[in-house]
Amino acid sequence: MTRSRRRLAFPAAVLTTAACLPTGNARADSALGLEGGVAAATFLQYGSHNFATYDSRLAPRFALGAVFEQGHGRWRLRIEPLYSQKGAHFMDPGCPCSRPVGYVSQDNDLKMHYLELPVLAAVSSDRPGLHPYGVFGPVFSYLIAARHTRDGQEIDAGSFRVWDVGVSAGGGLERSGDHTWFVEARWTFGLASVNDESLLNQVGQLLVGVTFRRSR
Repeated sequence: MTRSRRRLAFPAAVLTTAACLPTGNARADSALGLEGGVAAATFLQYGSHNFATYDSRLAPRFALGAVFEQGHGRWRLRIEPLYSQKGAHFMDPGCPCSRPVGYVSQDNDLKMHYLELPVLAAVSSDRPGLHPYGVFGPVFSYLIAARHTRDGQEIDAGSFRVWDVGVSAGGGLERSGDHTWFVEARWTFGLASVNDESLLNQVGQLLVGVTFRRSR
C-alpha cells in the first residue's frame, strides 16, 4: 500500500463509520460491558527497499477491555477502550538468503503493549435471540511499552512511534436480551509504520464479552 493510499484510507474509514450510524430523533439504546480474548499478531513490511528485512511469524497475544454501545435498531456505535498486545515473532536475520551456511538463526519475540480505542459501526439483525453481526471502523492506539527477547534473553527493544492508527473489520454472533453475550472475530490492519523500517501492525483477535443494556 502506498503512502498516499494509506493517508486516504483512514479518513475514509472515519467517514464510513459516521455514515453508517443512525440519525434523527429515534429512541437510542445504550449498553455497557466487558470483553476480552486471544490474538495473533505480526508485522507487514512494505517498500522494496525493505525487502526481506523481517521474516515475521504470527505471535500469540491477548486483549482485554470495556464496551460502550449507543444506537437504535440494526445500527450501533461501539467504543471499546482496550489493553491490546501486538508485535511479532521473527527470525534474525530475517531473510534466509542473508544467512551464511551453518548460521543458527536467532529466535526473536517483540511484544508491544498498547492502550487502544476502536470506534466501530456495528450492524446486526434487530430480532431477539442468536443472530450474526458485523463491525467496521478506525482504531487508535498508544504504545505504553515494548519488550524484545532474543533466544530467551531480553535486549533493547529499539525506538518506536507511540501513536498508531488502523482499520478494523470483523463479525460474530450475539444473543440479545436484557444482557447480550457475544463472540467475535476481527482483523485490524495498521495504516501507520510503527518505526523507521516500514512495519505495519497486523492483528487478528477472537473476543468474547457481555453487555448490559438500558433504554433512554
